[in-house]
Amino acid sequence: MKKLVNAACMLLVIAVLTSCLKSNDDEAVYYNDAAITSFTLGTLNRYLHTTTAAGKDSIYKTSVAASSYKFNIDQINHVIFNPDSLPLGIDASKVVCTIGTKNNGIVVIKNLNNDSLKFYTSSDSIDFSQPREARVYATDGMSYQKYTIKVNVHQEDGDAFGWKQMADNNQLAALSGMKAMVLGKRIFVFGNDGGTTVGYTTTDGNEWTTLTPNINTPLTAGAYKQTVANADSIYMMNGNMLLRTADGSQWDEIGETTAIAKLIGASKKELYGMTADNKLMVSRDGGHQWQADAIDASASLLPTAPVATTCYPMNMADSTDYVVMAGNSTANAKAAVVWRKIAEYNYHSEPGQWVYMEADGNRYELPQLDNLTLVPYDDSVLAIGTVNGNFTYIYQSRDNGITWKKNKYYQLPNDFDTSTTRYAATSDGVNIWLFGGVNGEVWRGRLNKLAW
Repeated sequence: MKKLVNAACMLLVIAVLTSCLKSNDDEAVYYNDAAITSFTLGTLNRYLHTTTAAGKDSIYKTSVAASSYKFNIDQINHVIFNPDSLPLGIDASKVVCTIGTKNNGIVVIKNLNNDSLKFYTSSDSIDFSQPREARVYATDGMSYQKYTIKVNVHQEDGDAFGWKQMADNNQLAALSGMKAMVLGKRIFVFGNDGGTTVGYTTTDGNEWTTLTPNINTPLTAGAYKQTVANADSIYMMNGNMLLRTADGSQWDEIGETTAIAKLIGASKKELYGMTADNKLMVSRDGGHQWQADAIDASASLLPTAPVATTCYPMNMADSTDYVVMAGNSTANAKAAVVWRKIAEYNYHSEPGQWVYMEADGNRYELPQLDNLTLVPYDDSVLAIGTVNGNFTYIYQSRDNGITWKKNKYYQLPNDFDTSTTRYAATSDGVNIWLFGGVNGEVWRGRLNKLAW
């Protein structure tokens, strides 16, 4: 029966090609090669879940113009597929597509359940909920090429955020305070263990290595608080001595400095510190020389405690970072004070200055938070902190520190069991890493779309 079906289809293809290729003088040109040269999707239906005002689940339909999703055609293995999957909820069982062929070859689609073949037309929908076999016949009616067409659709919500708990770490559990950062592909956690700063590193959150610094002077209990990372090094203030390392074990002494009382942050090529009387300082040579950094408002509006900073690339400009600093100040009892700096590193760039993000009239100001941590994530900044000894909402700023909103997708893990003063958080760009110092908890959180 299979041979009869295929033979009948071949005869029909020959008849169609013969009638289509006749010219005005009844001459026909036949080709013996065949290929699919293009594959484009049309407008597709998408079904999404929502919740009604009454709290009931509901589904609504929308449409997606899918022509922008590129399909690769592997002419060696004869596979057609989209490397970027279509959004969750696309109905792949009813797909309208446009298929281009070489020399006007005729396309047929093999049935899902048997060997029968159906002529392709651009107006009919095709079920691509699973890979389909397509054939393109040459105009001689005898030769054809088989292709497998795969229409990939995401099976999870790209904007959904979830946490995964890694193995607990007893060494982290012993820390009475901690700070985390990322350098390259490694995550570092420094903290106070019995009056001395110690450090640990990992690449996956499960396997940890204890750092063994090659320094003669023990690290003070509070040195972990003054530890920051730039593009290629970690810097730490140990008393008055500024240290630098690229791996957490081999440390170099930059030298003693009285120019700053505390080290508070870094961009790719700048270090930031505070003097004892709360003046903002900057070093552009790795901590050797310090000078007052420019600010556009009163120094009384600089944060005093806590002081949190973060840095991330400015996508619209080369060699440029956004640096955001936030914390509490007695000059503003209603909200946190937030400052932003654009740090440019091109040869002819002028030094940037810190700009105060005015809170007056801002409906979405960052509230005052204790134990504040700023984490860059998904082209935004997340603020994690506590109020009255309890973790509160995670606030998100998508405009580089101007407005801060609660984002329902970002919540701390329900099982996160830790003291509010014994935690740390950082990001490697794809994941948010969260560490707790009571049970040594390690959590990895991510948006689905950043891991695709």
